[in-house]
Amino acid sequence: MLPLLDYIAKQRDEFFLALHNQTLSKLGALEDKLQRMQIKMEESIQDGALSDLKERVDGMEVKQVDAQKSNAAQLEVQINLEKNQKDLLAAFKNYIPQDFAERLGKIEALEAKAGDQLAAVQRNLVIAKIPGEGIYNPKFELIGSRKIYIERYFKADWSNASRVCRTMGGSLATFKNQEELEAVGAELTTGLNYWLGITDHEVKGTYLHDGSGNTVEFFNWKSGQPNNYDGKEDCVEIISGEMNDTNCAQFNFFICQADDV
Repeated sequence: MLPLLDYIAKQRDEFFLALHNQTLSKLGALEDKLQRMQIKMEESIQDGALSDLKERVDGMEVKQVDAQKSNAAQLEVQINLEKNQKDLLAAFKNYIPQDFAERLGKIEALEAKAGDQLAAVQRNLVIAKIPGEGIYNPKFELIGSRKIYIERYFKADWSNASRVCRTMGGSLATFKNQEELEAVGAELTTGLNYWLGITDHEVKGTYLHDGSGNTVEFFNWKSGQPNNYDGKEDCVEIISGEMNDTNCAQFNFFICQADDV
């Protein structure tokens, strides 16, 4: 009986050992298969990543080439602009005389002296009024009821115009009424500016006659005047029969009178 039990036990042990070995073999094969699958998946993933990376790199290279082309074009435009600027500057220098600043300075100096020179010329040409005799410079003429001289050829600022009138024995003109203004206005050229002897440079808004110092009573202002634009309009001119306040440094023709108003 014992030998039979030993045989059965031996057969059982051999069966389980074979089963164990078979199981280990299958597990080993399965592990090998899984490992191969894992390697293939990693290779596939790596190949896809490399492909995507390559596409990105290729795209970046294309963009870089395009940017380089664009930068080159912009650089060429900038170079052309700088060249044109240099050419224009060279042409401008060739066109402008080397002593331009010196010439401009001389012109400005001559302009500054022009008023005094004009007054000097006028003094040499006029015959002064003889006090108390009622004899006036031959340049004055009777217009309406007033002795008037209209300067039609020379322009001066207000101060020099006033000086010229005084060397003639008179003063810059003003009017007592519309009738006098219209009589003189008929002798003036439409659209041209003529100085009058009216100013408010001492007290703004208080207009005095340059000759007598009396307050001026009669005006025929242009619409919107006087406005003392920019705070620099202290002298009065007449244009086409209407009065306007303006900068005393302006150069105008002028009207002188031989009497005080």
